Amino acid sequence: MNFAQFCIVGSVGRNFANGFYSQIDLRFQKTDVPSYTDDTLHDGGLIAFRAGKDFGSYQLGGFVGYVDVTADDSVGNNEMQRVVFGLDGAYSITPELSVFGELGGIGGHKGTQGTNGDDGIHDATYAIAGLSYDVSPAFSLVGQFGFANGTHDTDELDIELAGIGVYYQTKVQGLSAYLRADYADYYQHGEDEGLASTTVQLGIVYAFGGNSNSSKRLRPLAQYEDWLGYSGGHLE
Repeated sequence: MNFAQFCIVGSVGRNFANGFYSQIDLRFQKTDVPSYTDDTLHDGGLIAFRAGKDFGSYQLGGFVGYVDVTADDSVGNNEMQRVVFGLDGAYSITPELSVFGELGGIGGHKGTQGTNGDDGIHDATYAIAGLSYDVSPAFSLVGQFGFANGTHDTDELDIELAGIGVYYQTKVQGLSAYLRADYADYYQHGEDEGLASTTVQLGIVYAFGGNSNSSKRLRPLAQYEDWLGYSGGHLE
């Protein structure tokens, strides 16, 4: 299945003394999938609070958030809600090369999909690791991989993740653009059923105000909305 997806992402944060920082992330996305016709993500959103400390060459932080997703199927629009939480960090190996990671969890099921929302992935843990390389002051390359394991209905579900991206800082102060592709492979153990998805994103970013080292290193949190939409749709 092919469909278009529109996504808006926003963050507001503040740096404090001694390298401490806090940030609120907001994300909303919507697809052009008609209601009641296809088993996939219809719309979804994330709100998350992030905080941590920048130690200079590396930074460590934590986050907690709430995800709300609507997935279409042939019966109706069904909702799923999850609490997400975890730790993230980054380390600068050289001025151009850095590594980053995210270790987190997805809470219990809630909503109308399945039995109170249990059709989508829940009670899960996941890990993501990646590399970022500044080819020049304007261009950066990012690659990452990850793995998630949780429950879908009452069955075990694995998700293998991979992604690459190119980021470009324009000559306009604070304005950048990016092109990225993400791959996810879903496998439901009990029913021996699988699904692979590829998402291509083209976007622009505008940073208001300062652009500290901590804000540069903070990566977007995992694509929970896609995970819920695909597992609660195609694999239900």
